[in-house]
Amino acid sequence: MTERAQVPRINALSSGRAQSPAAGVVRVRVAAFAVAGLLVAAAVGYAIHRASGSSDNGRSLQPVVASVIPLRPVITGVAVGAGAVWASSESGGATNPTAAGLLWRIDPGTNRAASPIPVSGGGQGIAIAAGSVWTVSPQGTRRVDPRSGKVVARIDAARGSEIEGFGDALWVGQQRIDPGTNTVVAVGTFDGFVTAIGPEGTWARSDALERVDPESGRVLATLRRHGFTPNAIALGGGSVWVAYASRTEWETTAVGRIDPKTNRFTGDLVVLHGRVPSALAYAGGSLWLLAHNEEEQGARLTQIDPKRGAVIGRPLHLTGGTPGLLVAQGRTLWVGEDLDQGTVTRVDLR
Repeated sequence: MTERAQVPRINALSSGRAQSPAAGVVRVRVAAFAVAGLLVAAAVGYAIHRASGSSDNGRSLQPVVASVIPLRPVITGVAVGAGAVWASSESGGATNPTAAGLLWRIDPGTNRAASPIPVSGGGQGIAIAAGSVWTVSPQGTRRVDPRSGKVVARIDAARGSEIEGFGDALWVGQQRIDPGTNTVVAVGTFDGFVTAIGPEGTWARSDALERVDPESGRVLATLRRHGFTPNAIALGGGSVWVAYASRTEWETTAVGRIDPKTNRFTGDLVVLHGRVPSALAYAGGSLWLLAHNEEEQGARLTQIDPKRGAVIGRPLHLTGGTPGLLVAQGRTLWVGEDLDQGTVTRVDLR
């Protein structure tokens, strides 16, 4: 199908009302390369943050599918850290959602998954925090040792399907967990659930965006955009990036920027027609939007220059299933197919 839109920059600014300034992941942290005279080999570590990446000054990067890793439906989350790429899934799928969840460890060197780790009371979301892998379900939260694959802590009070971690920060929905004590230490006053944590702040998402205090969960600022719902958020490059779905124009996506210093919108980067946003990531100095429509199978991955406010290059069409999960690791994107086929696709940015 021919895309109906690829609208460049929108000049009109969106309005947002800040209550007070404050302090996600958007899962990607890039190790630095040392250069002195001649190029010296540098080791790249796995300290990952979903919302940062090496800058290529907005140049066109070709996204190339390097591997498709078959797992098992239904994939519920993807995260990077603790020396690997991790995915969570419901082992019973739609027919038996109460079955023990599964954690999959993918070696980014071989693009192969080890045997899944069954986790009772997990499998409906995944995060990396405090050197551990965390997974959640309506039965509670489980802390897993990434080396042994064993559950080392059970937190039955923190239940749900949404979990987010970065550094030593960990939130399950509206509850903050202290990894030092493995207990719930705060309950937020915001409406939605924490979906991004990082240097650009702690952000929750529902029908609005809410910046919350990283310790207490108190709401610091609420940003609403009339006629739009925030479907995805990414942190990186010192900014907060949001992919909105229009409530009034069918399959219309607006990607905008929020200044975390003022907690205000600075305007739209692009508006795309014929696309519904499902995920957003910041990598290689660019934004990467994963979006779909009802007229074609799969989803499209689009590069957006955050400085010029323009779509770059041709979107990559991922045709398998329903890709809806996206995390970044340096110049690699990992895409989770979360409904039909249960795969994780590696996309290298070249």
